[in-house]
Order: sequence, then structure tokens, then C-alpha cells
Amino acid sequence: MPHDDDLKARFLQIMERHRGTKHAIQVRELAGQLGLGEGHNGQRLVQIVKRELVDEGVLIASSCGKQSGYFLPETSAEVEATLKNYENRLKSLAALIRKTK
Repeated sequence: MPHDDDLKARFLQIMERHRGTKHAIQVRELAGQLGLGEGHNGQRLVQIVKRELVDEGVLIASSCGKQSGYFLPETSAEVEATLKNYENRLKSLAALIRKTK
């Protein structure tokens, strides 16, 4: 279910203040700033809106490192680190699927 353009615009407005890995914003905090609540439901809505924006071509990176959260990448190294993060998650899920079967 697509979210309204206002929520996406507010999301992007917040993200403008979070450029580069060192300025990543945690999903919980982003949900709170959007007025969605910092709990599980608010965080899930943030993840859905992020996915919709990525589907529309907006590059939103994420980090699981020391400064975890979402950010707008400033360098190709930050994009590569995000891709590596996603690849590692995919490998972990694939292993979990294999073991569960």
C-alpha cells in the first residue's frame, strides 16, 4: 500500500540532515521524528516508506556498524559498504532457509 507523498517528503526532508555514514539515523528515531511512534509499528512503517522511496529511485543507504541506521550516501565507498551489508544479510538468510528445510 503506497504511502502519501507528504510522508515521503517529510522522510526525505529528515534524511537531508543525515548525509554520510557518520550521520546515520536509527529507524526508531526516524519513526519518532515522523510522528509514527518509536515502537515496532512505527519502525515497520519507516522501513516500508524507505522501500517505496528506493523503488522510486532514491538512494538510501544503511549501516549496521558503529553508527547504525539510514543515511544518504556521500561516497561510492558508502554505497559499496551498504551493498556489502545487504549481501551479508542475504547470505545469512539463505543459510537460515537451508537449515530450516
